Amino acid sequence: MSVFSPGPVYELSSIVGALVVVLIILSSLLRGPLLRVVVTILGLVVVILHYTVIYLVVTSTGVQLTVLPLLITESTSKGSTLYPDIGQIIVLGILFIWWDEIAGAFKKHEQHSNGGGV
Repeated sequence: MSVFSPGPVYELSSIVGALVVVLIILSSLLRGPLLRVVVTILGLVVVILHYTVIYLVVTSTGVQLTVLPLLITESTSKGSTLYPDIGQIIVLGILFIWWDEIAGAFKKHEQHSNGGGV
């Protein structure tokens, strides 16, 4: 029996890390519609797992996590650590790759609301 037995938090964190690496590699290899679909699906899986890890850390340890814009603060009685929030960064990346479609949808909605026209 091992002295150190990693729990589900560490296992999920490792999976999130590996998926982020896969996401970066696929983002550099794929183009066009396939890029959007694969990055969106894989990105959303990473975001869900990332925030699951945060939830498990907050509920099972004495660590206090604070989610800030693009950052997370991890605080214990011995000090604090600040690191990037990969979940928010991935969501921004997904919005970026879908930006043309999002802007087009808003433009169509605006035209429809104003009575049509070109």
